[in-house]
Amino acid sequence: MARILFLGVIVGLGSAAVWAVVAPSVPTVVADQGTATLPGESTTVFDAVMYFAGISVIAGIVLGVGAWLVVAARGPLAVVMLAATAGLGAWITASLGTLLAGLRSQDAVPLEDLTLVSVPPEMSLWQALLIQPMVAVFVYFIAAGMSDDPGLGVEARSQRRRDHVRA
Repeated sequence: MARILFLGVIVGLGSAAVWAVVAPSVPTVVADQGTATLPGESTTVFDAVMYFAGISVIAGIVLGVGAWLVVAARGPLAVVMLAATAGLGAWITASLGTLLAGLRSQDAVPLEDLTLVSVPPEMSLWQALLIQPMVAVFVYFIAAGMSDDPGLGVEARSQRRRDHVRA
């Protein structure tokens, strides 16, 4: 089970780094009256969310396959651990990715009565926790459904271990 947790943290850290690099910042105008996104640039918020979704799908596939490859921990407990670990990885991606994206944002550009700032992309928690765990568990279930062994390979591995110890 620790392997699944370790894999989730590593995938979360890698996903955060990728998202921080590819997610676009939102150019915003700050004035005395408030803030506003530049015309034509409002789609960058959507782009950041879609980049996050794509990265989360890839991370979920990696986690689902990785959890399936941990033969000793197959079954319902592994699915619960996988879902929790994928949620942790998604939270790491959203939190650390937002922090890292903020480090690469540009300095404010003062204009006459306005200031142009580059706002880093952000993810809300529900968006982050939705995609990656769902994809990871789905991939795990597909792998379990495609397995021709009723014991999902756990008994065969245990038998090989017993034979190895006897020899």
